[in-house]
Amino acid sequence: MSLDKDMFEDTLNDLEGIYKEVEGMKSSLLDIPLQQFELLFIKDNKGKPAYEALDKKATQELINTLEIDVVPLFEENDYQSGVDKVNSYLKLFREHLDKQN
Repeated sequence: MSLDKDMFEDTLNDLEGIYKEVEGMKSSLLDIPLQQFELLFIKDNKGKPAYEALDKKATQELINTLEIDVVPLFEENDYQSGVDKVNSYLKLFREHLDKQN
């Protein structure tokens, strides 16, 4: 009986370790879309982030992509830190769009 219990506990511990590894990989994969948008925050020689050079159409396309593609992906995968980061990006992009109007 003790041998069965030990085997069960060992299997459970192994599965918990695998789960943690998979969750880490999932987070890494979900970070990939964010990395693409982070390029828009690189500052030029005047200290302005790259997204400020975008016109209305490009800015609106960025907003649409984040709202339609990225946010639902993160919400579907319970990736709250990604949702929070995207929301901060959206705020900045919307402010930029408002300045262009």
